[in-house]
Amino acid sequence: MCLGKRVLGATIAIAAALGCAGYVLAQTASRKSALTIEQLIEIKHPSDPVWSPDNKHVLFTWDRADIKNLYVRNADGSGAPIALTSFPEGGVAGAFWSEDRESVYFVHEGDLWKVPAAGGEAKPAWSKPDRGSGFVPSPDAKRVVYRMWNEEEHGLRVLNMEDSSVTKRTNDYANFPRWSPYGKYLVFSTGRFGFRDEGGSMTGFRSRTASSS
Repeated sequence: MCLGKRVLGATIAIAAALGCAGYVLAQTASRKSALTIEQLIEIKHPSDPVWSPDNKHVLFTWDRADIKNLYVRNADGSGAPIALTSFPEGGVAGAFWSEDRESVYFVHEGDLWKVPAAGGEAKPAWSKPDRGSGFVPSPDAKRVVYRMWNEEEHGLRVLNMEDSSVTKRTNDYANFPRWSPYGKYLVFSTGRFGFRDEGGSMTGFRSRTASSS
């Protein structure tokens, strides 16, 4: 419940501080003349806020004409937003903070990237062999679960962020993985979507320890 309130609060704060600029631009332009396509494209839409571990900053996505990039801003509203990425296409998704709060990880074109939280050059941090679905960090940001999906193998894999080792956790069609609050278990849906001969869905939910033990 508290997490939901924090996310809602961050969303409202970002919308108020950042979206207001676009709204004022639109209102001012409408009094002078009709809005043009170019003016509408310039309006940015903030979304996907993520609090920093110390609650002093908010990481978020700014969407301009369906081109998404990462920004960070002080949680108290002071200062201007800092652009962490500037991709002309491809966009970003699944951003999360590193354990030491010094870096931000995110998914770009199916791979995991890393950028300094204070601003700097974004670089690939690790690439999946299949370039499939995104990464979900553990509560302590020391591990990431991702989905393997290709013709030869599929299932969930856990990436250790410290040594880049990978642990196989499932060999079946696993989807929507989520961590337990302390990172001991993974919860996911499994099974192929479809029907048995007698009818009925073949999907369900399971849990599994996050480590190989």
